[in-house]
Amino acid sequence: MEGGVAVVPAADARDWSELPLDVLCFLFGDKLVLMGAGLVCRSWLQAAKAPHVWRSVEMDDFSIIGRLFLTHDDLLALAKTAVDRSGGRLEVFAGKQFVTTELLLHIAER
Repeated sequence: MEGGVAVVPAADARDWSELPLDVLCFLFGDKLVLMGAGLVCRSWLQAAKAPHVWRSVEMDDFSIIGRLFLTHDDLLALAKTAVDRSGGRLEVFAGKQFVTTELLLHIAER
């Protein structure tokens, strides 16, 4: 101890791809997965494809991101991808401004 403060040794580097699938799914949630977390490695892609991640898709705050980076069509495509990945288990969908009748019909058909 130096000056009454405990010195903690630097942690070893961690391989985040080795986390269990359920932990990855919990950490990512739908937004990170939609924004490309599944492109990082195989285990993250597995998490991105897990249907239980997509039971609740809340894109109501994506309108802010949309104004900066994504077009209306991009947001619709992301929403449809999320709905499709739910594998028929979607329970909650929240969206603003970009939601169309076509998207609502897509959700209802799944």
